Amino acid sequence: MKLPTLPCAIYTRKSSEEGLEQGFNSLDAQREACSAYILSQKALGWSALPGLYVRAKEMGRSLLDGSMEGSTVADCIKQVRVGSDRISIELRPSALGGEQGSEHPAVVIEMPMQMKRCGQAVRFIVQSPSLLQTGTPDPKLIALLARAHDWFGRLSSGTDVEVSSIAAASGFSASYVTRVMYLAFLAPDIVRRIVKGDHPPDLGTDRLMRSVPLPLSWAEQRSALGFDR
Repeated sequence: MKLPTLPCAIYTRKSSEEGLEQGFNSLDAQREACSAYILSQKALGWSALPGLYVRAKEMGRSLLDGSMEGSTVADCIKQVRVGSDRISIELRPSALGGEQGSEHPAVVIEMPMQMKRCGQAVRFIVQSPSLLQTGTPDPKLIALLARAHDWFGRLSSGTDVEVSSIAAASGFSASYVTRVMYLAFLAPDIVRRIVKGDHPPDLGTDRLMRSVPLPLSWAEQRSALGFDR
C-alpha cells in the first residue's frame, strides 16, 4: 500500500543576526540537518517543502533589503481552528507549491488536542497517532523509579529488614521511603514508556508522588496517570 505524501516544512531560527552574512551559517546547518532526517523517512512518505522558512531577530530587515529570501511558517497557514478537543490547521495552496487562487484542494491538518494546566501555565497537548512520536526521557522520573525498585528489592530480599534502616542509610524519612516503594508496583508497560520518554507531558516526579498509593490494577494505573489516551 502506497503511503500518502507528508509535506514537511523546515523551520529554522536564530536569536540574532550575528553570522548570517556567512556563506554557510547556522540557519543553513539547521536546514541541512532537517533535510537529511526527512530524507531518511522517505519510505514513510515524508517530503521536504522547497520553501525557506526562517525566523531570526530583526529578520524582517534582511527580507526587505533582499539579502535573504524566505517566509515564516505563519505565511503558510490560512486558518487555525481550536476546538474543545482538537485543533485543525488549514494551509495555503502556495505552501504546497500551488498558485494563489488556483483549484488546488485545501489541505487541512487535524489533530486531537487537550488543554493541560502545568503549574501556572496552560499548555496545548497535541498528539497525532499518524505521526511518529519521540520523547525525551526525564532523568528525575527514571531515578525515582530506580530508587523504588532498589529499596523494595533490599527490603524483600532481606538485605534491609526494616524501612527505617533504608531511611537511615539513604538520608530520607521512613514515610518518604514507603511512598517511593509503592512505585515498584507500577505496570511494566508504564515503566517502559517512562524510560523511553513516551509519557504524558505533565507527568513529573511531583505528580507521580502525589498519586501514591496507586491502584493495584494496571488498567486503573494507566487511567490515573494518563497512559490510556
